[in-house]
Amino acid sequence: MQNIWSKTLVFFSSGAILSALWLLVFFNFEHAFSYKPETFSKDSLSYKVAEKYQLTDRSRDVLYSTRPIILSEANFGNSSNITDTQTLKVGSYNSAENRIYILNLYGTDKAGEVEKTLLHETFHAIYLNLLVGELEHLNPLLIQSVKNNGLEPMLEPYQDNSVIYYSEAFATLGTDGYILSPDLHNFYTKFLSL
Repeated sequence: MQNIWSKTLVFFSSGAILSALWLLVFFNFEHAFSYKPETFSKDSLSYKVAEKYQLTDRSRDVLYSTRPIILSEANFGNSSNITDTQTLKVGSYNSAENRIYILNLYGTDKAGEVEKTLLHETFHAIYLNLLVGELEHLNPLLIQSVKNNGLEPMLEPYQDNSVIYYSEAFATLGTDGYILSPDLHNFYTKFLSL
């Protein structure tokens, strides 16, 4: 009789473990699929940029997830969160934090650059979150467009690091209205409603 009870106990114990694992997996999947990025008010800079440049849902999700912050000149230049000080101008995307930092240009003659800079930094965030297959398709298109638009001298400071080089090319071509090949234009339609 003891043998039957021990087999029954083992059966129910393993069933309890499997049930617990199933619940753990189920709730994790439910949480993963129910995630919604933070939304922003219509007065926020992120929302304004998303609307002005007609960002797709995919690029809006990336933009909103970076929680952009505008810093004063003193804080911007001295922030330990800014990683690219050699070529830094008015914006930075920190991939380790998934955070965009923008220099506060409001009240200056370059106030209009804030939105464009946020778009540019959003393209860095998008590029650094692309899938390997997307990068394999995209990078040759970027090289050709950089050549066609004569951007090699502008991108020269980035040549030591291919990831930063391609990211800068992607952000520059997507932000500044350069001529794009049909294939590259089609790629950008994943992120902009062109």
